[in-house]
Amino acid sequence: MRLTSLVTSIILISILLAGCGTPVEEPTPTALPTDTSEPTPEPTTAPIVITTFEDMEGTWFRRDGWLGVDLMLEIFKNGKVSHGIADRPEPRIPDTWFEDGLLYIQETIDDSCSQDQIGVYEVTGVPGEYLVFKLVDDPCDVDRFFEGKWKKTRPDVP
Repeated sequence: MRLTSLVTSIILISILLAGCGTPVEEPTPTALPTDTSEPTPEPTTAPIVITTFEDMEGTWFRRDGWLGVDLMLEIFKNGKVSHGIADRPEPRIPDTWFEDGLLYIQETIDDSCSQDQIGVYEVTGVPGEYLVFKLVDDPCDVDRFFEGKWKKTRPDVP
């Protein structure tokens, strides 16, 4: 019995030693294709300071959160500006002009404003996409009609 155990042990050791001496082939790694082109950045247009009516031309909308209505600005190249609540047929038309990079707005119809009260705004944005009116001074615009971000589409329209 002892001889059998010895023979079995020798055979096992021989098998183990034979396995250790055989080189194991490592799998050859396959290279993944690499993209050498530069990623294309998404086109973004930085906002600019707007100083011409040509850059503001069009119909613009903004949601008045307090009143829950859409406000509308219609701006023409000649400097005429029509504004009001989007669904009302009679918008107000102030006198407007640019001076030293700022937009001046003088209401001529509103009873609460006198002719010498002029609103002053800085206008920034991306022409054709959005406008932002930042209040500098406007004694007539107590409801902050102009102030804020205006977009080319109505807020309730996808």
